[in-house]
Amino acid sequence: MLVFDASMRLKGIHPPLKDTARLYNLRAEAINKLCKIKRPSQETGLSFRYWWKVLDFDITDFELTVSRYDELCKRKPADAVLDN
Repeated sequence: MLVFDASMRLKGIHPPLKDTARLYNLRAEAINKLCKIKRPSQETGLSFRYWWKVLDFDITDFELTVSRYDELCKRKPADAVLDN
């Protein structure tokens, strides 16, 4: 689980969803929904994303922004053809 701060910069890399929820005192279901809708939490200002290990980026790059990570997650046109 990737956590981005209110300035949309990578804040931390955390263990599974339930542990992340406990750490930030949020419900796991709420974090899961925030990952899907790609919006920050209104309570904390934090943004959450699932970490897709197949993406090519430096996990120690704490200059990574949430928008850049979202760009990396976009499906490529070739992937859409394979889904049909």
